[in-house]
Amino acid sequence: MTTPVRIAIFEDLPPMRWPNACATCCGKESLSGATVRVGRIKSARPNLLGGWTIKSDVLYLTVPVCARHRTVNQLAHVLLEKSPLMLLIRGLSYLLGLGGALLLLTSLIRLDGVGLMQTYQNSPPFFWMFMGGLAASLLFFWLKRQVGVRVVRLDPDLDVLDLRFRDARFAKAFKKANPEATDSVMTAGPPWYRRKLTHQLLVLAVFFAFMAYLFNRH
Repeated sequence: MTTPVRIAIFEDLPPMRWPNACATCCGKESLSGATVRVGRIKSARPNLLGGWTIKSDVLYLTVPVCARHRTVNQLAHVLLEKSPLMLLIRGLSYLLGLGGALLLLTSLIRLDGVGLMQTYQNSPPFFWMFMGGLAASLLFFWLKRQVGVRVVRLDPDLDVLDLRFRDARFAKAFKKANPEATDSVMTAGPPWYRRKLTHQLLVLAVFFAFMAYLFNRH
């Protein structure tokens, strides 16, 4: 069970402080940093040329980890990144993994392995794609449980990070080290009518209404 924490990263707040311990096991021996990258789309608006103008932010965090858990944390930070490429890779892996799981389930129900063997004999590439997707999906789920600090997102409406901590002791120490930045009042989100998504949907609605008006005129 992970512990959620929201932390503000406003410019007038002190720099983020990390406990002097491993984020995964709270050990204090042989500590080093595991870097995680998080980004967000700050704004996305249609332009007069028919394209889109997109602004984004990128933030890097260095999470303390011990030598034993450094590799798994670095791997998790790369494979669980919220970048478009990794989201696409994970999405395809989950879809293929679902096919692989259904194939295995069918064979187990029959107790003869016919489904697996037929798929392998008739189409080896699809067999390995399904099995590879299943293996990758299991790896992603395992990494989510092993990573010390997982960045859920950078809030689109505030300079606030949503984090999830594997160890509740580390999460408590982190909040104690950053009392002002993790205060619930400081990190509270705005009401729905002040959120950027609401404004962006409104801009899109006006844009498409205007395009429909121009189209109907011709």
